[in-house]
Parts: sequence; structure tokens; C-alpha cells
Amino acid sequence: MVLAEALSRNGQGQLYTIDANEHWLDVAQKGFPDRLRERVRFIHSPLEAVEHAGEVCSRFTKVPDAAPDFLYLDGPAPGDVPGWPQGKAVCAADPVLLESRFAPGFCMVVDGRTENVAFLKRQLRRNYAVRHNDMFKLPTFQLQS
Repeated sequence: MVLAEALSRNGQGQLYTIDANEHWLDVAQKGFPDRLRERVRFIHSPLEAVEHAGEVCSRFTKVPDAAPDFLYLDGPAPGDVPGWPQGKAVCAADPVLLESRFAPGFCMVVDGRTENVAFLKRQLRRNYAVRHNDMFKLPTFQLQS
């Protein structure tokens, strides 16, 4: 809601929230104020396990054709990826697959997923300043020019 509020106050921009779990997507939609809904697209997208550059990871099967300038990565849950090995952390390949669309100034926040952060450091090809906030456990990737 905070991101949608910021977009609303700016009078521009679109927030895409993508989730494989229909329950959590429904919870998010029901809690959203009507006045902010024009700025948000709620997308249900199944996940699939894929291999990227020799590493097993997940990706959404439905991703909007957009060029994000901010990405908040919080997931996916292992149970949302069909056939995912029990006890293995999921690494999301979507930021890597979208990387060519990132504009100058792009920023990504990863919500405390250590294995995913390590995966992204190995797989992203452009130059990023990676910072770790120990208090909130929210690493950030800031695209450098």
C-alpha cells in the first residue's frame, strides 16, 4: 500500500504485484483501498522450476511486459513451486530474466532471502551496489551507471 500511495501522490506509475499463491493475492486485494486500485495490477502467476546458467531456480510463468525501476522480492515460498525439493530454499530467477529491462537508477530490495541474494550476485550481469541492512535484513541492489 505504501508503494501504491507513493505512485498515487506522484500521479504516475504502475505497481504490479505478482503471486503464485491465490490466497495471498486475494488477501492483498481485499485489503487495498479503492482509491489506490487504479495504480495496482494484481497478477496471479503460477511458478515453475527452471535451470538458469546451471542453477535450479524458479520463475513466474506470467510476467507483465514492463520495465521496472523498483523491484521488491519477497518469495516465492518453496511450496508454491511445483516439484520443488523439500527443505531447499527457492531462488527466484525473475530479476535475472528481467535485467535487460532495468533502467538507470533501478533498485531492488530482497526481503531477507540469503540464498536468493547469493544467487542474484552470481547471476546478475550488470554493475550493482549491493548493500545489507543488518537491522531489517533487507539487502538492496542499486544499478550503477
